[in-house]
Amino acid sequence: HDELVLEIAPGERERVAELVSAEMSGAFDLAVPLDVSVGVGDTWQSAAHCPRPGRSGLRRPCRR
Repeated sequence: HDELVLEIAPGERERVAELVSAEMSGAFDLAVPLDVSVGVGDTWQSAAHCPRPGRSGLRRPCRR
């Protein structure tokens, strides 16, 4: 389990999420797929991954 933390420019969220997902899911050739999820938030905790991604593949912050 690895995590990347990125700061992105306003308006680049969707583009960066698509790029990171595409590149990381194909980063290594395995017999099983690499599962990649993207969380977005102002803090690491608020970007925690929820069970269901939105339409864009972005995971919404979990309600706690």
